Amino acid sequence: MAKRMVLRLAACFSAAAALAWSQTNLDQPKAKSTASLQGKVVSQTTGNALKKTNLLLRPNSGGKTLSAETDDQGAFAFPTAEPGRYTLTAERAGYAKQPYGARGSSLAGAVLTLSAGQEMKELVFKLVPNAVISGKVLDEDGDPMANAAVVVLRPGYERGRKQYTSAGEAMTGATGEYSVSVTAGRYLLAAASMASLRAGLQGASAKPPGDEPETTYTTVYYPRSPDETGAAPVDAAAGAELRGMDFYMTKVKAFRVSGKLAEPQPGKTTFVVLTPRTSTIAAALAI
Repeated sequence: MAKRMVLRLAACFSAAAALAWSQTNLDQPKAKSTASLQGKVVSQTTGNALKKTNLLLRPNSGGKTLSAETDDQGAFAFPTAEPGRYTLTAERAGYAKQPYGARGSSLAGAVLTLSAGQEMKELVFKLVPNAVISGKVLDEDGDPMANAAVVVLRPGYERGRKQYTSAGEAMTGATGEYSVSVTAGRYLLAAASMASLRAGLQGASAKPPGDEPETTYTTVYYPRSPDETGAAPVDAAAGAELRGMDFYMTKVKAFRVSGKLAEPQPGKTTFVVLTPRTSTIAAALAI
């Protein structure tokens, strides 16, 4: 009898111990398999928080790209990210799109390494504000010129030759005013009459030549140069507002070039384009 009681008590203690061990394991939190990232986006020049900033957290080895947007305090969060190496980029109106950790004009940013269970906090992302270039395009009488194209040209080199590409473009309104937002850098500014460009590049004028010489508006490089060699470089610092960058358009004698294709292709339309060798504004506007 006593032996049976002992066995029963032993069984009860064993069951209780097993239950307690099981409950202890259930109460223990499981190790997280993901990571999290939190931070804040501010202006590099003022330090002010930037709301409505779009961020992308892109894995370097492929996989799902995560997105987030900053709140009114400039804060953002990626609560569940798979472990790995990432690149974080941010984009906002009026600011240069850039990766986190980029320095100077480099497009390469820092690599963020996230491990399982890691909580990366208080990351500060400093965005570089664009420069704003504005002014007017005026005709030879000082009146505002509407529908004129203003192009901000970025210098570069290709195959050892200096080339210019468009860093920003704007069209003038009825008052002749324009405004272009560009990243910080050194540029040339050029303005052209869209009507003159299209007529010259696409042969829009089909009327026969008259007795009087034809005239057309020529491209003007800031401040008043007919070509790139006489243009004054414009230095646009981050966050700068360059106002009063006005153009004064002038008319020059126009020439007509005509001819005939030696081997036209039946059923196909062929365009012949005559572009000045010293001008890059037509190429920049992709007319």
